[in-house]
Amino acid sequence: MRNLRIGFDCDGVLCDFSGRFVQMANQMFGTNCRASDQATWDYEQFSKAQVDKVWAEIRTTRDFWAKLDAIEPDVTLDDVEALHTPIFITSRVPVAGDSIEMQTQSWLLEKKFVTFPTVLVVPHYSLKLPLMQALKLDSYIDDKAETVEQLQAVGLNCYIYDQPYNQAVTCAPRVKSISEYIKDVEAKLGTI
Repeated sequence: MRNLRIGFDCDGVLCDFSGRFVQMANQMFGTNCRASDQATWDYEQFSKAQVDKVWAEIRTTRDFWAKLDAIEPDVTLDDVEALHTPIFITSRVPVAGDSIEMQTQSWLLEKKFVTFPTVLVVPHYSLKLPLMQALKLDSYIDDKAETVEQLQAVGLNCYIYDQPYNQAVTCAPRVKSISEYIKDVEAKLGTI
């Protein structure tokens, strides 16, 4: 087994951002929506004004990124970290409190995903591509359709993490869990 540089998006792959966003919107507007009803990336179950208000609330919530639930609470990447180099690349807005990098690292440590997290933050999802190319990642997983399509278009090994809002993506392998992703990457790329 050779050491692989395996990339991970955070929100929608490891962190349940959509669940928290919908929960906040329901509390703010008295609605009763579910994250599983989110058929598109843009939270179409809420008006643009409501979405903007939720984002404004997120920006003022101290250490928002460190407080999200895990999508797969029992998953750890200890075995992956022992054999490979996991790298976490995310695009997040600044919020009150610690830096985005620090909040993300704290979250990864608290949830016991890894012991030595490498977290890189880009201001816009489109900047993930040049970063991944520079890092020479062997593989990457994301939930955002545009990101996956962009990476696949230039030949990068990329997977889509199955979410209700990305069902239209057909250009990349779809996985329903982190363990499925790791097993597939190791099977395809893990031997010398």
